[in-house]
Amino acid sequence: MGDEVKRVMSAATFYDIFGLKFGQFDEIIVRKEYRKLAIRLHPDKNSDPEATKAFQKVGEALQTLTDPGKRIRYDMELRKPKSKAPPPMPRQWPQQPPGGYAPPGFMPPPPPATSSMYNVPCSSCKAQLQVFLPNNYTPVPVMHIVSCPACGMRSNVGVPSVPLPPGMYGFPGSFPGPGGRPNHNHQAAGSGGRGGGGGGGGASSAKSRADAEKAAKLQKKEAEKLKKEKEARARKQKAARTKEKKKADERRERREAKEDRKRQRREALEVARARKRRTLTRQGVSEGEIASELAVMQEEESDDDEEISED
Repeated sequence: MGDEVKRVMSAATFYDIFGLKFGQFDEIIVRKEYRKLAIRLHPDKNSDPEATKAFQKVGEALQTLTDPGKRIRYDMELRKPKSKAPPPMPRQWPQQPPGGYAPPGFMPPPPPATSSMYNVPCSSCKAQLQVFLPNNYTPVPVMHIVSCPACGMRSNVGVPSVPLPPGMYGFPGSFPGPGGRPNHNHQAAGSGGRGGGGGGGGASSAKSRADAEKAAKLQKKEAEKLKKEKEARARKQKAARTKEKKKADERRERREAKEDRKRQRREALEVARARKRRTLTRQGVSEGEIASELAVMQEEESDDDEEISED
């Protein structure tokens, strides 16, 4: 297991994940550390088998600490003294009456609150999310919304029906009642609405959805911020490359202009020397004197070339 993954998985509290002490919350530090950890622990970039769990734990820590309500509840849980009371005895659920007949007014308790793990592929960043969802004891699939902690994209997950535990024979709002008509307490796949009953469960479900939507908005905002920072860096790098290219073009143009001036100067002096030789020859000047005159012109040409080079 990698050091970063091991540190996150062994963290006792969400504060420890971001290097903070309990009660010393700093949102700037939390978001800064989250961006670093999200890059290092993302399943697409980290091959550690536990990287996915560590990645999800970091996302859950961010959602909890940056939400004032969740953070207060989390702090209260941490402040609670650890109870050493013995575990409660398991409750015995009523068995199915003989012949499958339930007396009028009989209200058996709901089945145990168990859950199962599901692998959910994110439709945006393709990360494989591992989430625990409640078992579905209704006769139809139940939809759950899962938010990716990396990109904030929400995905719908349909939890299929599972058989009731031994000895259970249904409960109001889950299986068909009189006349064989089902009474659903959950929003099922394709139902387009909510069933009656279970007011407390409906309020809890609504709050869970609100929390999930708030967390998704927070993750989306964080992803947009990272995107803007990346675009700003790209624009800055592009501007620097454009500026450097412009300077290089200007240097090349100045160099080419100097070479053109030198070439034009040499051509002009060649013409002047030829004209001077013809003039001196017609005047009857000796070859020695002509050579001396042309040497003076050559020196002047060299001086002009040096002046052009210095420019």
